[in-house]
Amino acid sequence: MKEHQTIRSILKSHEPPLVLATLCIKQGPSYRGVGARMVSDGNIILSGSISGGCIEGDLLLKIEKVIKTGQTQLVHYDLRNDATDPFGYGMGCDGTFSVLLQDSSQYPPYCQSIDLVCEKRQSVFLATNLLEGPNLGDQKVYYQKPDALPNFLYEEFHPPISLVLFGGGRDVEPLVAIAGILGWHIYLTDYRKGYHYENIQSHWVTTIHGSIEDIMEQVPFDGSTAFISMTHQLERDVEIASKVLKTKCFYIGLMGHQNRLKDSSSANLRQDLRFYSPIGIDIAAKEPSEIALSICSEILALYNGGGGISLSPASETLS
Repeated sequence: MKEHQTIRSILKSHEPPLVLATLCIKQGPSYRGVGARMVSDGNIILSGSISGGCIEGDLLLKIEKVIKTGQTQLVHYDLRNDATDPFGYGMGCDGTFSVLLQDSSQYPPYCQSIDLVCEKRQSVFLATNLLEGPNLGDQKVYYQKPDALPNFLYEEFHPPISLVLFGGGRDVEPLVAIAGILGWHIYLTDYRKGYHYENIQSHWVTTIHGSIEDIMEQVPFDGSTAFISMTHQLERDVEIASKVLKTKCFYIGLMGHQNRLKDSSSANLRQDLRFYSPIGIDIAAKEPSEIALSICSEILALYNGGGGISLSPASETLS
């Protein structure tokens, strides 16, 4: 979602003419998936990407034409091994795909979609007409999944993850840094005074001091919220996490070793599929920054529906 947020900011702050490019159809391998976007003023790419650099130069030439004519274009590329190399050098992508180029008259519904998911934290659907003709590129926002029609691109946008960290300590700092890179909003919370650090200040961090009940009144614990209790006090962590079970958050984590949760007091936690302890994906993490990467990877994989394993076909696990 962070790339969408950045592109939305550019579309809002820069004066036209601008062109929004969207990867809308693909077959075979490519660096980016359907829905990848970039924005350009016709001279440079201001943000985003469509491929790993295979076609961006050619797209800039076509974007210049869209700016001059004001006409939406659907550009097709065939970069398969058996196809003629269109640019005279080996392509990193080995597939076919189509890119939609829209000027400022057509991309407001896309901007509306990003505003809704980021500001209202409401999931929405965006339908884009891909049928060649006068309505090419027309878009409409839906609050419920629409019935699919041929020659349309349907995208579902979800709110960015909110990460609620209850408990302050030096292990919080790398978590905040990595989550910020991913475009998450972090709520740094604790009931103890003196556990917040002045150097953790950013527009993506909200600091709240109070009990877990106070926090739950001020923070939207919705289906895009991940919660981690990390006071490093077992009884307190169990008590706090048990209260969060009543919310809609998709991830509830408790920092610490797996042997901490063997008594009956944590039975209700261990029965909930949203609960994780120990937390993180196994990357043999040792330092706080590595542990933070492991934790954020687990949260992101769960939110996106990923498997958390190596993408290499050689092995399902790393060795």
